[in-house]
Amino acid sequence: MEATIINAIEVLITLVLIYGILLYWKRKLIRGYDIEHSNLAYTVFISSQILTILFMVMFSIDPQNSAYLETLTLFGKGADDLWTALSIQLFGLSFLFILSNAVGHLLFRTTINKDGLYEDIRSNVISSSIIASVIIFSIGLTASNFILKPFIYNWISSHAGLTPLN
Repeated sequence: MEATIINAIEVLITLVLIYGILLYWKRKLIRGYDIEHSNLAYTVFISSQILTILFMVMFSIDPQNSAYLETLTLFGKGADDLWTALSIQLFGLSFLFILSNAVGHLLFRTTINKDGLYEDIRSNVISSSIIASVIIFSIGLTASNFILKPFIYNWISSHAGLTPLN
């Protein structure tokens, strides 16, 4: 299979994740906390959420895995491995993103502000939004690089009969 198709599927996965993030935070913050779109703290927070998922996607892709996936077809023999690997990537990214947000919000609430991040965003406190964003970004990047990438790599290696490069 051409590398272009695999890359297009990964871009589509990324776009679906970004759309889901924007939709979730719009419902949670704009409707739930009555925050305006012009709120700068909200803009900083949403921007960091998008950057976090983009970097998580980038760090979860392994060149050796991509080389193996390019040999598979969309339909027919080998299609199960392709769609399973892409599904693991999608669900793994979603799970780790949600987990990094939960842990980031918990750390923010226990160490910085007991009232929580959402009240600070409503009050347009940019510093709280930046601090929480950096915490979430750091956790997401670390989880993607050290949890998801090795998990996908090991799964593909065991199914493809590849010898892991240490």
